[in-house]
Amino acid sequence: MKKIAMTAAALVTLAAPVFADPLEGMWRTAQDDNCNSGFIQVAPCGPALCGTLMQSFDAGGNDLPSDNIGRQIISQTMARVIVKLGV
Repeated sequence: MKKIAMTAAALVTLAAPVFADPLEGMWRTAQDDNCNSGFIQVAPCGPALCGTLMQSFDAGGNDLPSDNIGRQIISQTMARVIVKLGV
């Protein structure tokens, strides 16, 4: 019985990354019209995903002060599943 419990625990632990949303994590934005970019932390917020600006950079890659740091700039992003049958 103990062997079955240990096997089940191992399977759950190993399977956890499979169920994680591939969008979660730290992402760098594309440059804007002023060539500035930033790091966005994407994480669950209720049933959706949200993104918070963590750091911003100028065109040279230097830290850029911004009033938007700490602000949620992506909200209520939901995963969309497309199922194709008979393909």
